[in-house]
Amino acid sequence: MTGQQVGPVFAGDLEEIYRETMKSWQTTELSTKSAHHYFILGVLNARIESRHS
Repeated sequence: MTGQQVGPVFAGDLEEIYRETMKSWQTTELSTKSAHHYFILGVLNARIESRHS
């Protein structure tokens, strides 16, 4: 498997997580699932930004 590992999630998974989050964000109201995805995305973004800053 390629990609830099970011915590328990591979960086290669970020695009898929982002796509799924945006899909649920656009097609549904804020549900528990989309809120959970959005939270995960925020955590991963924070980890990446802290590494690259």
